[in-house]
Parts: sequence; C-alpha cells; structure tokens
Amino acid sequence: MRRDRSMKFNILVVDDKPEMLRYIKSILEEFYTVYLIADGVTALAYLQNHTPDLIIIDINMPQMDGFTLLENIHTMDSLKSVPVIFLTASANPENEIRGLRLGAKDFISKPIRRESLLQRVQMQITQGKAEQEIKKRYEQMKQEAEKARIYAMQDELSGLWKRNYIKASAEQYIKKEKRPCALFMLDIDDFKRINDTYGHQTGDNLIKKFAFILQKNCTENMIISRVGGDEFCVFIPNVSDKGALSALADGIFRDLDTNVNMNNDTKMAGISMGIAVIPENGKTFEELYSAADDALLEAKRRGKNTYHFAPITHNATKHEKMDRVHDLLRGRSTDSQILTVKFGEIQTLYHFARLLKEKGAAETHVLIISLENIQKESRAELFDNLMHGLIAGVKNLTALAKNGNTHLVALVFDCLPEGMMKAVFDSIQKACGAEIAANLKIEMD
Repeated sequence: MRRDRSMKFNILVVDDKPEMLRYIKSILEEFYTVYLIADGVTALAYLQNHTPDLIIIDINMPQMDGFTLLENIHTMDSLKSVPVIFLTASANPENEIRGLRLGAKDFISKPIRRESLLQRVQMQITQGKAEQEIKKRYEQMKQEAEKARIYAMQDELSGLWKRNYIKASAEQYIKKEKRPCALFMLDIDDFKRINDTYGHQTGDNLIKKFAFILQKNCTENMIISRVGGDEFCVFIPNVSDKGALSALADGIFRDLDTNVNMNNDTKMAGISMGIAVIPENGKTFEELYSAADDALLEAKRRGKNTYHFAPITHNATKHEKMDRVHDLLRGRSTDSQILTVKFGEIQTLYHFARLLKEKGAAETHVLIISLENIQKESRAELFDNLMHGLIAGVKNLTALAKNGNTHLVALVFDCLPEGMMKAVFDSIQKACGAEIAANLKIEMD
C-alpha cells in the first residue's frame, strides 16, 4: 500500500495505558504526526484549541470514558467533521452500536494488528478529508447561491431591495406576526423633468442620494425598496402609533429639504408620499400596497412635496382615529380626518377644534358623531340632552373656526332614526343662525 509522505496528517490518540499509547505511536509515526494523551479530561482541554485530522479513543478509561469524550467532542463545531475511531478490548456488540450512534466511524479491537490499524486510519482520514471537502464546497455553493439570490433582489443603482423582496418579507410578517404594520410609497416629484433637463447621470445621482436619505432615517427592522424608476417604498413592522409614522415621514422630508446640485444649478428636489397601515387599510400586503399607492396619488394631486395617509377603509377604534387627528396636528399631513364621538362626549368636538385652531390647520375635517350603541327605545328620552350638547358643541366649533383658517364643513350623524335626524339638523341650524349654518354641510346619509 502506497502512502503519501509529503504531507503528514495529525492524529490524536487517547488511552489511559502508556504502553498502548507508545505502541500505536510506533506504528503511525512514520506516516503521521501523532499526539498522545492519557485521559479524557486532558484530551478535551487540548481539543479546545486544536483540531486534529483523526482521533483514536479507548472506550474504557477512568474519569471520562470514551463515549462521554465523544459526546463532548461533538458539541464543538470545529470537531464535528473530525472522524473518530474507538479502541476496545471488549467484544460486546452493544458498545459498538452505542459508539456508532454517537458518531464513531470505526472500531478497532485489541490486540491491535499493525496493517489493520494503518489501513483503517488511512481510510478514515481519506474519507474524512473527502467529506470535509464536499461540505466545504457545498457551503461555498450555498453562499454563492445566496449572493446570487440577494443580487437578484437588490437594485443595482440604489443598493436597495427590489419589490419582490419587500413583498415576500412583508407578506411573511403579516401572516406570521398579525401585528400592526405600515407601508410608505414615495415618488420623486417631476423626476422626468429632472432627467430631461439635467441628464440621466444627474437623475441617477438623485436616486442614490434619496436611497441614502431613506437608509439614514429608517431603522434596521424596516425594509426599504426601490420598486422601479423614481418610486420607492418602505415597510415598517410593529407600528405602535401613527405619530411615529409621521415623525419618520417628517425626518425624511427634513433631510430632503437640502439643495441638490444639478449641473451647477441649485434646485430643490421634492417627494410625494403615501402612507397606509394594517389593519385600517387592509389585511394583506396587496391591499396595503394599493392603499399606499392611492394615498401617494392623492399627495401628488394636493400639490406634491407632502405626505398623505390613506383613509380608513377597515373598522378602527376611536383611539385609532384620534391617532390620525394627532398626525394631522404634527404638521405636514393634508389628510381629512375622522373623529368618532359617542353620546356623552360631545365636548370632544370643542377640544378637537381648539387644537386645530392652535395649529393653524387649513384642511377640511369630517366630524362623525356615532350613536350606534344607544338602544332605539332610549333615543327619544335622550333627545333633549343630546340637542343641548350638540348645539353647544357646534357653536364652539364655529366660533373657533370663524377667525382662523380651519374649515369644519361636514357634520354627519350615524344611526339616528328617520325623523329624529331631520329634527336634529333643523334645531342646529335654528340655534346657530344663517352665518354659522353656511359653514356646515349637512349630509343626510
């Protein structure tokens, strides 16, 4: 049998009998570098910092037997692929079965024959190296495949994810977590004009700059994507409140509100943004995407360089709707807001209007008073008290709006029985007068 002597592999032999260690070394040292250790505890300490090509272990040793040593060896990642041969003086087949189950590659019975030991050692080292090479190549192929997969899902110009990645990741989150999340759809305003006027290189630089701004403002758990051309989207998991979304949008606008040099001319680059949230705007990614896209178009319709929240399309609590009111009061949002007020909370209208006046909002606000939980037989008894509250609330609202730029143009009532609804409207108009009534658009839906 020919053996390659140009490279000596390292073999560790663990046996509590010194004469056995010397005998095995005398057989192997011509072809291999052999290390001898007399107990399992010392061997385990040695293996913390060394990785041999083969380990030969005697089963019956004091302190730590061969089975226990092998179990400990296989807890170390660096040693999991190192082949192990057991030495045994026993012919008990149960030991062999147990050893094989623990991962031993071979058994050598004592007394040891020279040629048998050499053949078995060479076979295990050859097979072990072949397995390691196959495993190494497999890991390389996995890494290359993963790189190719990531490359296929990354936009080359911006370095951001493509739409297919954000879609798959968002769908997985929505299905698994079932928690509130949001999607920003963003579009660079007048990007075609920028390309046509200043050239495509300038447009490419603007894409890169905007990608950097998004990465700067978004956290690691958010997914940023360039979905095509000058359009981007950001998926935000685990949304706690709408205020955080407004703060994120405001941060993006602040960073973008800097001069972008375009062929020595200074121009301001603007963006339009649509924001949609689960559960208010749907239950699936496609519904979320569609709602955010519609909100983006609405932001452009309203003059561009702003953001717009998609209107609530799914059932939402009073607190969720109030969150959207607070978002409006933060500054940029031009969204018409919906405030739901139940019976006994009419004064909330006054506080809402006062906040709008303080902020100088100049949008249209739809106020919904819902009496959906009031029993039909109780409504007539509550009518007088209801009228006093409504009239006082409307007077306060109009007084605040009159001298400011807040327009409260719709007052809508839900679940009032036919006949009573008209009486409510008539009473409000009579109490408030023609001037006030002119500021109200009464909807009978």
